Amino acid sequence: SKSITVKVVNPSNGPILTYDFDESEGTRLEDGTQTNKSGWLASDGDVKRIPTRGTGVQGKALVFEGTRSYASTPALGVYDRFAFAAWVKLDRVGNAVFMASKD
Repeated sequence: SKSITVKVVNPSNGPILTYDFDESEGTRLEDGTQTNKSGWLASDGDVKRIPTRGTGVQGKALVFEGTRSYASTPALGVYDRFAFAAWVKLDRVGNAVFMASKD
């Protein structure tokens, strides 16, 4: 697996949150910005499907089981525009893959 960094940026105000996924264990994701918007790893309710920690190209990485695991963030507020970026390595190509959603 490759190292992943997720950074969400508001063009007017700079980074809203940044996750490097370098925590060695646990389900908490530490935010690298001053906003302290820590996230968490979760699943559809089955604890066996929560993403695990793996070795990335640089530092740690997340390993998702494929269908029901995800990383979640707290509410980011109301932004008309923001950017989302991530490095991802897929084990296989098949059905649609959702990288980000906003509820």
